[in-house]
Parts: sequence; structure tokens; C-alpha cells
Amino acid sequence: MNKTISPLFVALLAMAPLAAMAQVHGGNAPRPEGATDAKASVRCGVLDTNAFDRFIATKPTPVEFRARLSCIQLVMPDSVTTMEMRADNSRYFPQLDQYGRIVGGSFR
Repeated sequence: MNKTISPLFVALLAMAPLAAMAQVHGGNAPRPEGATDAKASVRCGVLDTNAFDRFIATKPTPVEFRARLSCIQLVMPDSVTTMEMRADNSRYFPQLDQYGRIVGGSFR
């Protein structure tokens, strides 16, 4: 029985990194129209800043923010993040009131 299990175990062990790489480097991410490159990526960002400002004026909670704008990265005050610059308004650093609602902030 050990002779049958060993090759199967080795095969599964060898396939695990390949499966992980497939999840990281491709998967089912949407692609822009006309894109033929497998590495083409789409990042969501805020285009209509007036509509976004009207939404922030409603003082949403972080949960409401993420439910409505799930592709925008909401970086909370206690979150650790990189200092990369994003010009596509895809990462928002909120200012919170005493109740934890978003009352302002900035894209960085």
C-alpha cells in the first residue's frame, strides 16, 4: 500500500505550487475590451468624483462603503499598507467620526 500512496503523494506535492501560481497569475479576472495579453489587468477606480463626494456626504460606515464600492481599497487608520502612488483613485484613506462613519478622506 505504501508503494501506491508514495507516487500519488509526490504527484500531488508537485502540483500544489502550479495550482497556486495559476490562482495568482491569471484566473478569471475581467479583461479590458480588445486586450489579448494574458497579463492585462483591470483596476477599478473612481471616475465620477462628484458622485463619490455625494456618497461620502451620507457618512457611510466602512461596511456600507465596501458593499457599494467593493473594488476600491479602503485603507482604515489602523491598516498597514504600501506607499505606492495610484493615480486611478483605487485606494481611499478615510477620515472617521467618533461613531466610525466615513466623513472625508483622500485618494492616494
